Amino acid sequence: MIRQTIFSFKIEATKERLTAHGGLALIAEFNHGIGLREVTDGYLPCPGSNRGFNSSEIVDTVVLMLQGRGRSLEDLKEPRNEEGLMSLIGREEIPEPDTVGDWLGRMGDPDSSDLRVQSRGRNILLLRFVGRWCRWWVGL
Repeated sequence: MIRQTIFSFKIEATKERLTAHGGLALIAEFNHGIGLREVTDGYLPCPGSNRGFNSSEIVDTVVLMLQGRGRSLEDLKEPRNEEGLMSLIGREEIPEPDTVGDWLGRMGDPDSSDLRVQSRGRNILLLRFVGRWCRWWVGL
């Protein structure tokens, strides 16, 4: 243990997994609370193979990356090395940037009949988010 002379806290060695992205665990909990995965699975098509990621896992990963100030799909690689964060959010693995890019390309296909269904899912999530934010704001 190292004793600090200016501040009244102590620094100790630990064997716990630490992460610089601990705040993302709270945001992941919020995403879970508004039903991001359930709505995604209900309104987006299933993966083409039985060994791939579900749509909800991909969307959840992308949303969390954007909430963590990610700017490109390559930023999806960062949480892979953060064992502490992965443990906090209950994930063993996340999709590779190429996998997410391919999935996004399929979802954005203008010839797809799924676009109307995707819009309904987006609207449901938006209403859930706005509803919770309004209840929080009124409660202040």
